[in-house]
Amino acid sequence: MLGAVAECGYTDFIFNGSTSADGTGAPSVTHVNGVSFDFRYLRKDKTSNNIHIDIEPEAFDIVREEKFIDALVGFGYSKFYSYNIIINKKKFILKNSTHLADHNHHLHIRREGYNPKYKEIKE
Repeated sequence: MLGAVAECGYTDFIFNGSTSADGTGAPSVTHVNGVSFDFRYLRKDKTSNNIHIDIEPEAFDIVREEKFIDALVGFGYSKFYSYNIIINKKKFILKNSTHLADHNHHLHIRREGYNPKYKEIKE
């Protein structure tokens, strides 16, 4: 996840959480051991303000969000939970995503299918 964040270089990421101190995702059962996590959706105005993409789709920066998804895929993530919205009178959902209720304000990076891709650098 950190590699994807660094690759994109955005300064307006807001990380919504992953695990508790004990490694559990309580109260969420899908956020275990830091493999699954949530990020607020990126806005076109590049502020860190919250956005509900079903209410303000015109403020949603789809281009940057999908670039972030591409970077995550490059590091081994493959599945995401997002939210169906209407753009230009057509149904839209982010690439590699499945619609899930209550995901209109954040992208959920799923652990299912996670296959870490990284290169260890030794000095």
